[in-house]
Amino acid sequence: FFSLCVSAMPLANESTILNLSYADNGLETQPLPRAPSQRLNSLAIVGVLVGSVFGYMVAKTVAQHSSPEALWSVSPRVLPSTVPTVTPHLASVAVAGTGPHAAKTATFAAPESTDLTYAEVVASPVAGARTQSSVAQPWGRVLLAAAMAGVLGVAYAYRRSNGSVAGSRHIEFSCCVLVNGQELKTVVVTGATGRTGQLVIKALLERADDVTVKALVRDPTVAREKLQSLEAGHRLKLVACNLENESQVSAVCSDADAVVWCASGFTSGNSLADRVKKLVGQEPEKKDIDSVALPVIAEAMKLHNREPSAWPRVVMLSSAGVTRPVWPEEKKQRLIGAADIPIVRLNPFGVLDRKRAAEQMLRDSGASYTIVRPTGLNDEQAPGRPIFSQGDVAVGRISRSDVADVLVRMLLDEAGCMGKTFEVVAMPDLAKPQSYEQQLTRLVPDTQALDEVSVEAQYNILQQLLPGETLQPNKLAMGQTYEQLDKGETGRLGERGQEKIPTTPFGRND
Repeated sequence: FFSLCVSAMPLANESTILNLSYADNGLETQPLPRAPSQRLNSLAIVGVLVGSVFGYMVAKTVAQHSSPEALWSVSPRVLPSTVPTVTPHLASVAVAGTGPHAAKTATFAAPESTDLTYAEVVASPVAGARTQSSVAQPWGRVLLAAAMAGVLGVAYAYRRSNGSVAGSRHIEFSCCVLVNGQELKTVVVTGATGRTGQLVIKALLERADDVTVKALVRDPTVAREKLQSLEAGHRLKLVACNLENESQVSAVCSDADAVVWCASGFTSGNSLADRVKKLVGQEPEKKDIDSVALPVIAEAMKLHNREPSAWPRVVMLSSAGVTRPVWPEEKKQRLIGAADIPIVRLNPFGVLDRKRAAEQMLRDSGASYTIVRPTGLNDEQAPGRPIFSQGDVAVGRISRSDVADVLVRMLLDEAGCMGKTFEVVAMPDLAKPQSYEQQLTRLVPDTQALDEVSVEAQYNILQQLLPGETLQPNKLAMGQTYEQLDKGETGRLGERGQEKIPTTPFGRND
């Protein structure tokens, strides 16, 4: 009983849970009050071992000496042939030699019903003999049960320590990120093999070295090649998941604490319903992956995480410009530097409309969320300081690494981001703030209407932060850079108004 109770205690590799809190002066660590000490765990393991050995030795000794007639066979050849078969009673035992084959000389007293007073016989051990009389005794059963409990206790403790007893091999720290006192253990990342998704995973693994990242991928083999540079060990799990399959998505998110949505694109048209349409000569409708999987993820987060959290359950990577196609004409003319840029003017494949609808689905889901709308993603843009705004008037560029950093910091560090949608552009080469608390405090939640005067004021300021020298983004052609506009050079897709738009949608993770 003692062995089982002690072995049920947390072991050394479970007692090092740390409370990690990001402070202005660095990373602070302190043990949680409920964490037992390593010394207690070491004593527990030693107690299990000593108790097991002691119990086994006592049980074995009692078994051997409580019923020698069951352990040793008495040779009747030394008894007089005239003496009938009797059951002698033990008088004394003398052992000659050591080991399992030791010879015993036993003196037995004959029963009173015979004339024989005593007989000296030679006894030898019987292979496989069982001590039935000792087991039949209550105290004998107790001691044998104690020995068995000790063995089970050691086996159980060994299993819980992953094959190492009290740190004889190594101690693995089992930690968790605490966000305002709550544990964040598992984060799902969609679009994991995309250029932004890879950077999000990298940022998560670097900033939270105790969080498990489940990367949802279509092809694990391809994903391994793309993510092999990340030294994540067991903390990065590649999960093959079809975002078009609602049951798969829900199952994958069932044990997650949060999801970072980085996927974009359209369904493959290979579902059962789509194949039926093809058989009857109809072209299946291609849906955007956001509207298919994002509501399922939001519902899973809401169902499996019923308690209010200190972080957004879903951090969505959207896009600046999603509301501009539906602006009134008067507003489009008044804010022409935001409304007449190429992505809004052309809106290829209705991508902005689809993202806008997905955003609203997330807001209506009831799950806690944050929606981040970056401006033009640029791999060559130098990292810099993210600038937040609201009203969908931001125009400019931002590096993917800055976007990934913002997404991860919204999840890990910034409590003031929940229930808010904002745009983000970056100023290259400016240092990032230690905290976004001040910027986020100035933003209003989605439940509150934006003041159009404030929106126009933000527009006027942001137009001064545009890249290049022309500062007229409404003159850009799709595929043309700000620097090419300054030099009068044509972009890769042709002149403005004559751009050669790709005929197929971008990939789901692009």
